[in-house]
Amino acid sequence: RRLKRVERIAIFMRREGMLLTVIAAGLVVFLVGLGSTPLFDYDEATYADVAVKLVNGVAPDALTFWRYDASGTLVAWFEKPPLALWLQAGSMAIFGVNEFAVRLPSALFGVGCAIFVYLIGRRLSGEVAGTAAAFAFLTVPFFVRWAREGRLDSTVVFFMLLAFWWWLDWDRSRWRRYALWAALGFGFLAKSAVVAFVPVTIAFALFIW
Repeated sequence: RRLKRVERIAIFMRREGMLLTVIAAGLVVFLVGLGSTPLFDYDEATYADVAVKLVNGVAPDALTFWRYDASGTLVAWFEKPPLALWLQAGSMAIFGVNEFAVRLPSALFGVGCAIFVYLIGRRLSGEVAGTAAAFAFLTVPFFVRWAREGRLDSTVVFFMLLAFWWWLDWDRSRWRRYALWAALGFGFLAKSAVVAFVPVTIAFALFIW
């Protein structure tokens, strides 16, 4: 039984060697030195500030984000959707209140984005196209920078790519259709209406087809 398991692992590694390479490259690009610099700007510091109040028990409501206003009064903060910030709070609860924990969810979603860029490229145009797309994606300066910060962008991009991935297999089974809309829903919880770009793109592609 152990030998068969080893054989299955070996077969998977041979078949998915490039996928594993993309994962490894993504981990290096997005995680190495992640917590080595202070929080970068107002946005990153704001997201960390509202998330850490959940961790430290300052927030009177665990499902709502809170900040101190100019007069020092704790007020509810509703400027952004909650998903990415909840994940930041969970990361800080596990790894402590530090820059690495603030940025970890965003960085992991960056790795996930690279994976789905590869898978979508491979699905549409083959192994070479998927590999080229993934490594080109990993060298886009502004996305790499933002994914290595405690922002919302890599989270919403991940769910948009996931939704597009499910659409490619839309006709195989009904549950994939539900998965597409679920991915869009999570993307909306990450950064609101920008996810509408996915159904608009799909509608345009179907119109052209």
